[in-house]
Amino acid sequence: MSLIPILRSLGKKVCLIVLLWGVFVMNMSSQAQVRSADPLAEKIRELALEYQNKKAQGYDVNEVEETLRHIREARERGDRQEFIRLLKKAETQLKEAKSPAEQPVLPVKQAEKTSNQGAIYLDQGPWPMYCHDPQHTCRSPYEGLTEPPTKPKWKFNSPGGHGISSPTVIGSNGRVYTGTWKNDLFLKDKAKGHSGTLCALSPKGSLDWLHDSDRGSLLASAIESSPLLTSDGKIIYGKDDGHVYAVTSRGELVWDFACDDPFKPEAPYDDNEQVIPSPVIGKDGTLYVCSHWGNVYNPTVVREMSRRIPRIKELGIKPVKKPLWGKLYAINVQTGSRKWVYDPSLDSPSHKRVMWGSPAIGDDGTIYFTCYDGNSYNGYLYALNPAGIKKWRFPKNDGEKIDALQSSPSIGRDGTIYVGSFGGKNKARLFALNPDGSLKWSYEVAENRITSTPGIGPDGTIYVGAHNWGFLFNPNMSVKGHMYAIEDSRNGPKLKWKFEVEYGVLAPPAIDSRGNIFFGTDGDPLIKGKTGDFHLYALNHQGQKLWSYPLKGSVYSPPVIDRDGTIYVGTTMGDAALYAFGPKRGKE
Repeated sequence: MSLIPILRSLGKKVCLIVLLWGVFVMNMSSQAQVRSADPLAEKIRELALEYQNKKAQGYDVNEVEETLRHIREARERGDRQEFIRLLKKAETQLKEAKSPAEQPVLPVKQAEKTSNQGAIYLDQGPWPMYCHDPQHTCRSPYEGLTEPPTKPKWKFNSPGGHGISSPTVIGSNGRVYTGTWKNDLFLKDKAKGHSGTLCALSPKGSLDWLHDSDRGSLLASAIESSPLLTSDGKIIYGKDDGHVYAVTSRGELVWDFACDDPFKPEAPYDDNEQVIPSPVIGKDGTLYVCSHWGNVYNPTVVREMSRRIPRIKELGIKPVKKPLWGKLYAINVQTGSRKWVYDPSLDSPSHKRVMWGSPAIGDDGTIYFTCYDGNSYNGYLYALNPAGIKKWRFPKNDGEKIDALQSSPSIGRDGTIYVGSFGGKNKARLFALNPDGSLKWSYEVAENRITSTPGIGPDGTIYVGAHNWGFLFNPNMSVKGHMYAIEDSRNGPKLKWKFEVEYGVLAPPAIDSRGNIFFGTDGDPLIKGKTGDFHLYALNHQGQKLWSYPLKGSVYSPPVIDRDGTIYVGTTMGDAALYAFGPKRGKE
């Protein structure tokens, strides 16, 4: 169709504007044609490349990002003079950008303002959600405890003897929140009651209040999901009874969201959806939660467990050949009403998708979550837009097999998505994906399982723990694991160091503003003689041990960092407590 009749119909003035704008766009944006002749276009290309490189290396380029936004606005307005001025400003900012080594630890008040930027519905406390932020960086703006502790600052014993596997969070008021669950004591009739509770603790470790849903059976009562703290004072958490709860700062119920198939009192030992993965919140106030089908085990696993635990059948654990599936729910954080639900099983109705990990949210609002096929154990990573529409899936085709993805994804500054796999008979791998869903690289570890969310240090280093699983079938399997430090370099993954531990690392690390790493160890509770001597470790960014402290229970959840450097970590499988390690002085 000819363009001339259309321009004529617009009138002379509009036509002139269109033509002038066309000339400007041709001069400013057709880089492929003018790159060799137009010095301005060449400068834009050089600045963009330098910006991407420095951002990937961990330089402080926040001011540059703001200037680039203004450059785009000037270009849209057609303001060439302002456009050129801002280009020069961006060039100066890039030259003066501080490297990771030059970036100081922020004072407490300044750190508060920059922590969790962009998450307007998220509480601005020291550690308000699982892995600290919606990108799951596991990185705090504060410096953690570096001096070896001689004893805990305080210890909170879980009510009723229930273990603590719920990731702990810390609010802006200094209060600490954690959930409890049944542990190995329930096998010995020592744990009192069946229901896990949400515990609110003072900064000194005393119990302020607890919230109990009074739902669930022995096998559908745990709180394994991390609480999430909102800017208006809500505490939101999921439970194995298939519900998501929102309570006030006093522990009073605000709303109660039920998954499609929650726990039913009339059938206490039937399988139900469980909210094991932790919730995450978007900039628009949408809460995203994955459900997981629990109490279902492979017949071979049940047979081996029955040999070691005679009460398995009595407790209601039963074999299921074909596990059911999980879903991603989008919930209005104010009302608790459903916005939409996404079922990844619809991609292939004959295969059911199992979810373990918490979703993560990119800067552009994209929701990333992992799952795996309940029959073939093929792993998948999904990317959805905020409306719940699939953008892409990795791998794209069902014929492309990768091992089960159980790890929650984390997102780097440049948009790279990192996630770990469960290899089974194979070695586990850490995958790095580009924002468009294409594979950037993968790195094989010595162990067969990565369930730990990869943490991202101030300089962009990826920290991920690994462990072996399968002692039921292979008693000779190594009980050792590692914490890995991997550089995402231009030439692919590069191992910086690895730190060996007994039993392995199941939970994500906590990373402080200096790049120090804190993590705990976890073992297999069903192997006689292989429990105990668990530790909380503190390493510097070079992999050198700063200190370690022996614990009486395994660490199933990640440590967290408070404003004054205090490290909180929960234990289960033997011990059932939340520990605080840090300076004895009060909060700053």
